[in-house]
Amino acid sequence: MHPLLVRLLRRAYHGGHARLHEMTQEEIQNHLAQFNTKGKEEVDLPFESYEINEEVRFEIIRKPAHHNDQKGTLLFIRGSAFTGGPLDETLSYTHMLADYYGMDVVNLHFRVAPQYKFPTFFEDICATVQYLADNHTQYHLNRPFTLWGESSGGTMAASVCQHFENMGKKLIDKLVLIYPMMDLIRDYPSKDLYGQGYMLDLTFIEWLKDKTLNTQEEWSDYRISPALGTM
Repeated sequence: MHPLLVRLLRRAYHGGHARLHEMTQEEIQNHLAQFNTKGKEEVDLPFESYEINEEVRFEIIRKPAHHNDQKGTLLFIRGSAFTGGPLDETLSYTHMLADYYGMDVVNLHFRVAPQYKFPTFFEDICATVQYLADNHTQYHLNRPFTLWGESSGGTMAASVCQHFENMGKKLIDKLVLIYPMMDLIRDYPSKDLYGQGYMLDLTFIEWLKDKTLNTQEEWSDYRISPALGTM
């Protein structure tokens, strides 16, 4: 089974992630900590951890030795609702991706809300992507770079890609977005059809806005609503 489907079934619906908006911040951290422990138990491949500074922190999960071809590097931004989920929570998943695609995977770290609200997490990802682009040979990482983001990580991946494109920098070669939130402002038929009961529902999104953003004006910023940018 594809690693993405395994993760959706095990960690989201079966894991109770759809109830995050009903929890306090302490309950969210405790809830995610249960999965952190499970992730560590499943890890059977080596990984390397790097902390360059407060903004630039990442882990490298090397592809298994039987993958000999050079496919580039997958830069992974986890789904976190911008509020939680440390790197350990995605170790088992990124190991599955490394094996499934035969690519080295870099698990990107960012500071989370509500302690660090928008645009801190966006700036952290930008700083890390820029650092890796400048120093990839030092870490034996091959180009091209594929930026892979899921849920809120997909939102960040889309906005980070736009950010560098707007600056005239070709740092990202491929972009993979898995159920991202692309527009917090405009109404769409899907919001009426699927606004309740599908995990990423309207109640959850309102909760996320309150925890993540400082003002209502920020809802229309392309860095949090990438569909309103230049995509």
